[in-house]
Amino acid sequence: MLRDCDLSGLARLACTGAAEARPALLRVQTRLFLDAAPHSHEDVETFATLACGLIPLVDPDTRAVVARALAPHPAAPRAVLEALLHSGGAAAAAVVAAMPALPQEWRESVLASGEPSLLVALATRPDLPAAVVRELAARADDAVMLALARNSALAVPDDVLRDLVVRARRNAPLAEALLARSDLPAIDAAALLPLAPPARRKEILARLAGQARVAPRRTRPAGSAVARALLDHAARRDKLGFGVLIAKAIGLDADVAARVLTDPSGELLALSLIIAGLTSDEAVRVFLTLDPALARSVETIFTLADRVRTTDAETARLALEACLGRHLDRAAGRSASHVPAMAPSGTPERGAKGAPLSPAVEQDTMRRQG
Repeated sequence: MLRDCDLSGLARLACTGAAEARPALLRVQTRLFLDAAPHSHEDVETFATLACGLIPLVDPDTRAVVARALAPHPAAPRAVLEALLHSGGAAAAAVVAAMPALPQEWRESVLASGEPSLLVALATRPDLPAAVVRELAARADDAVMLALARNSALAVPDDVLRDLVVRARRNAPLAEALLARSDLPAIDAAALLPLAPPARRKEILARLAGQARVAPRRTRPAGSAVARALLDHAARRDKLGFGVLIAKAIGLDADVAARVLTDPSGELLALSLIIAGLTSDEAVRVFLTLDPALARSVETIFTLADRVRTTDAETARLALEACLGRHLDRAAGRSASHVPAMAPSGTPERGAKGAPLSPAVEQDTMRRQG
């Protein structure tokens, strides 16, 4: 570092001389401070005095550069970081995101401020208590939730992860971030199946199949009356009739079945046909005739045909329930609210006749699996 005599001269220049010298002086002194090791108490005090005097006098870009350099450094003077935090903007966000140990009172100040950029910066930290993660998620801000999902070093509480998954069904960037997490349970990954990259979908279903094996197996009768009726509606491109019939066959509300038919990936349709008992040949005929947009992609048809050939009915049922957020009613064709969470047994808990999960069971089911 520059010695005290040099610093005193530079400080006088910064305060009384040309304004254009101040940003360069702050950047140079910051670089010198970071490069010097070890730091004596006098060095830290001298740098803090100079930096705190210059921070209010320099432009936001300079403050941001200095904050990004200083914030991660364990020897950075607290007074300087506090001055940068109070200066706002990108400098404050850099301090919030990168300071090794963010003081609790600073964290509380950020939460109280409600400043979007600071909340996003806070959401990137790996050391947040569960209560803070919940408070951030409760803001229902897309950028904050995306930052939480992308923060793979953060242990996200199960209830927050569940809420993120529900929101991600209609938010592709959020789904992409969640699917990249190694701690995402298989049933939650399955809830985002249509939004997953094609190469990931088979992997997700394979993970889910390991949990589906504990459930009873079901055969798929070829050439059933239901299959023949579905093929007839598909051949006539009668989506309304097809939707009503598939809803009745697998236990869905008609309005929810519409989501199956409008899924551009075709994955929900494939899962539904597996559950309804169609063979792979029958399913391909549906893919080729029901929706011209789906039939135009040869690659999609091959992918969906492979899905039908390689996925058993119980895995398909678990995946479709997760995607739609509903329990399929096997008896009466009704459906009920479903939350993508795992029971202690490793299989999603099912209520009688599609009834909503009780709070006690729901809490119990949130153990991470897969």
